[in-house]
Amino acid sequence: MRILVTGDIVGFVAATYLRGVPFVQCPTTLLSMVDASIGGKVGVDHPSAKNMIGAFHQPRLVLADVSLLKSLPRRDYVAGWAETIKHALIADAGLVEFLEANATDLLQLDPLKTVEAIRRSGAIKARIVSADEREEGERTLLNYGHTVGHALEAAEQYRGLLHGEAIALGMAAAGAMAVALGLLAPDVLARQTELLRRFGLEPEWPPVSLGKLEAAMALDKKTRQRRIRWVLLEEVGRATVRDDVPPGLVKQVLKELGVR
Repeated sequence: MRILVTGDIVGFVAATYLRGVPFVQCPTTLLSMVDASIGGKVGVDHPSAKNMIGAFHQPRLVLADVSLLKSLPRRDYVAGWAETIKHALIADAGLVEFLEANATDLLQLDPLKTVEAIRRSGAIKARIVSADEREEGERTLLNYGHTVGHALEAAEQYRGLLHGEAIALGMAAAGAMAVALGLLAPDVLARQTELLRRFGLEPEWPPVSLGKLEAAMALDKKTRQRRIRWVLLEEVGRATVRDDVPPGLVKQVLKELGVR
């Protein structure tokens, strides 16, 4: 079990014990500092789908010590940057520029720049979840890249890709779909691809069959009346939710990216 799930498990216990007791999140991974510890989603995975068992239970405090990131294996903190990149792409063009300008220093965990990136990324999520705690509106945008990403994790039974690696692939797929639909300019997709590359987020697509991936996507929490609600970019810093993406287009994009 990876340490990044500890906060979810403790939060889930806190939400259910005595019908809810206070708790504090002390994230020790980059992924949890910028994402998992913020917003009150506490849950665990099920073999069929990601985050299927859980609750909403807000921590009283989130306390992150950035110096702890130096204790992580490089692969873990590299994967953690995927959620920061996601936050920037959907909500803050200025943060995208900051990440582009400081990728090398951030990968070396420069203290001041890392704190700045985490602060700005966390502020985006905190703002969105404060307005929409239970994902009935804007919070859905935080799932950019997660439909395909979560499906990859579930299809591999959570034993292959790290979460951030799966989300990077999911963002690549969502970006290609947005371009195919005419929502996103190709040069913006190229910019996203280059940003992910600069942060070392170019994982290979795992040997998961298209059929298995489609079955996992059908269990996505955003699905309504058997229609997947896709989070797609319109431009850097702005995203939208669409439920009219043709299944044939989804298959085409996934095949072009290497899924068989």
